[in-house]
Amino acid sequence: MSATSTDGAWARRPSGLFPGAEPLPYWVDEARAGLQGPWLVLAHGAGAGPLHPVQEAFSACFHRLGWNVLRFAFPFRAARPAGRIGRDSPARGQAAVAAAFRVAQGFAGAAPVVLAGHSYGARRTLEWLSSAAPPVAGALLLAYPLAPPKRKTPAPLPDLPLGAPCAFISGDRDALAPPGSLEAALAGQRSARLWRIPGADHGWSRPKTLFAKGGPLTEALRACLGPLGV
Repeated sequence: MSATSTDGAWARRPSGLFPGAEPLPYWVDEARAGLQGPWLVLAHGAGAGPLHPVQEAFSACFHRLGWNVLRFAFPFRAARPAGRIGRDSPARGQAAVAAAFRVAQGFAGAAPVVLAGHSYGARRTLEWLSSAAPPVAGALLLAYPLAPPKRKTPAPLPDLPLGAPCAFISGDRDALAPPGSLEAALAGQRSARLWRIPGADHGWSRPKTLFAKGGPLTEALRACLGPLGV
């Protein structure tokens, strides 16, 4: 299946395709009438596509906080919507984040745009943000994979951008960023903040009350996004 195919590949038909050399599918989740207000670009992980239940749960949280959400498929997932684990080269993954930002920016107009990503999506998002320095309101890194599988030492963080606040949100049971690792990596980084969610794992599959209204994850997201959505 090609990366541009949308026939029967997804549980929900895409809202559109990115323009350009690699027309990847994207989905728009509208929180405000007429797509008014702030926008958030949500990048999925290596083992879960844009319509995965965890992505749906995060999108619902962002909606409750007043954000429109744009989700998209990285090239490896667009080619194999039902695949298990995959990834693209850093350059190709970053290009997909850049394309998603441009589409969201077109919808947002003068409203703020925040970049967000889960695991692999967080890594590619932060890489592109650090290298390109686009005019984003901030970045939300969900379960950032500081210590990927098969690595004996944590992968170094890209240089954090000075002009955009970066919020790292990870569970205290995250095997790819165990307690103490992100804390050490972010020490002295004025543009970064870290939240640890009790009981949460890397895939955001537990505890069962993780996405409950008023819970620690929702409150962390509220604290991160509240100042950025003006």
